[in-house]
Amino acid sequence: MKVLRSREELKAFVDSVKTSSHSLGFVPTMGALHAGHLSLLAQSKIHADKSLMSIFVNPTQFNDPEDFAKYPRTLERDLAALQSNPPDALFVPEYKDIYPEGTQLLDFDLNGLDMVWEGAFRPGHFKGVITVVHNLLQLVQPDFLFLGEKDFQQLLILRKMAHALHPQIQVVGCPTLRETGGLAMSSRNERLSPQGRVHARQIFATLSSIKERWNSQPKSKLLQDAREILNQAPFCLEYIEALDADTLQAYKSDGDKAEVLAVALKIEGIRLIDNIAL
Repeated sequence: MKVLRSREELKAFVDSVKTSSHSLGFVPTMGALHAGHLSLLAQSKIHADKSLMSIFVNPTQFNDPEDFAKYPRTLERDLAALQSNPPDALFVPEYKDIYPEGTQLLDFDLNGLDMVWEGAFRPGHFKGVITVVHNLLQLVQPDFLFLGEKDFQQLLILRKMAHALHPQIQVVGCPTLRETGGLAMSSRNERLSPQGRVHARQIFATLSSIKERWNSQPKSKLLQDAREILNQAPFCLEYIEALDADTLQAYKSDGDKAEVLAVALKIEGIRLIDNIAL
């Protein structure tokens, strides 16, 4: 596994892949790698001849400076985790490699998809997300981009951006991996206490319960009951909604499309998100 630490080293790797007429799969991450990240890499190896992963904690997508400061940075452990089944290269850039002097945040019309749910609770978040991924795609020029379905709204937004600005790249959504008990794998889980991790299992249990009863019981009541469950200590609920998978419009009454059940909440001050298909 080559560890690339500059734009110049990355360019040399990408040029070698292109010269060999190999396809390239790309897995962008913010590190603190877990089995979910490794599953994205596994999909890249299935789809593409060569695979590149990146680790970069992107400051422009954090609307809370404290959240950015506390985000786990575990590069040595990440390198060890990749040893058994590594990508062909790992890109570990510095800030200046992604944001050269004078770089502006990407101004791209997302037709309101960035203003609801995650966007409403994290103002500016998606502008930072599309900017860093756009900048990375310009550098990497992959054939495939692999993203997790856990961040459903992000996946939808990045598909839209990539389709418009990088139409040659195929965006592949990959299933959410879960810990024992159902908690969606996330780098933020590392910050939970053992007891907090146990409590957090209630998130997936609640989503699963709604899904099981979605077509047999009053939908509005199911959602309201879930809100009451997930807005009690130790949780602080931000939203739980059934959404149209294309527009992110929330289910309000019969006739509305509801294809994804999405939730965001805080536990022990740590913000967690999850979703399941209905």
